[in-house]
Amino acid sequence: MDTTNETITLGNSMGLEIDFNRIEYKDADFKGPKWLTVNIPASEIRALCGKDGTGYFTVTEDEVEIALIDWLAKNLKGEVSKFNWMWDTYRTAKVA
Repeated sequence: MDTTNETITLGNSMGLEIDFNRIEYKDADFKGPKWLTVNIPASEIRALCGKDGTGYFTVTEDEVEIALIDWLAKNLKGEVSKFNWMWDTYRTAKVA
């Protein structure tokens, strides 16, 4: 298992595509999804990780993972105890 804490650099027109799997909840009876894929814009990642400023910013995987526990609880309406995740960056483009 790779335990490298990679850094993620995002700009205003970027975001993270995150694949969650093996989601487990604190309440064993909670019937939330066990996997899902989401796209979270850079502005939301910035806020979740407590980063100020504008333009490009850098966060570590560990910072994002900690923030995602709260993000999942808020969006899935149940407290998450653990999960696996994979990420990739994406760039948005303006349509003419």
